[in-house]
Amino acid sequence: VRVRTVNALSVIRHAPPGPVALKIDVEGYEGRLMRNLLLSGVLCQRVQNLFVEWHLMASQVDKRDLHHPDEDIEMPPQTMAVYKWMLSTFNPKAKALGRNWQPLADSSC
Repeated sequence: VRVRTVNALSVIRHAPPGPVALKIDVEGYEGRLMRNLLLSGVLCQRVQNLFVEWHLMASQVDKRDLHHPDEDIEMPPQTMAVYKWMLSTFNPKAKALGRNWQPLADSSC
């Protein structure tokens, strides 16, 4: 079976002007994709509505995707704040509660 793949960052970057709603259902790749969307700036610059279907089985979570950012990763201070918030509020057990992220007090990236 041949499956066509696309680069999510490129697709969103080159989307026509206007609001972008993004639905993510990538079967265990959520952590890495969310990290890449945030660190590239695409998430904060283009996406107004975000819906994520999380697959949080331990075998599907790559711990490298959830590592704490260090000094060699350059990003704006606001993006670093959002990234740290994502890491600090990630809770696989929250699936039972129907949510995986806590609200952010300041919604700016």
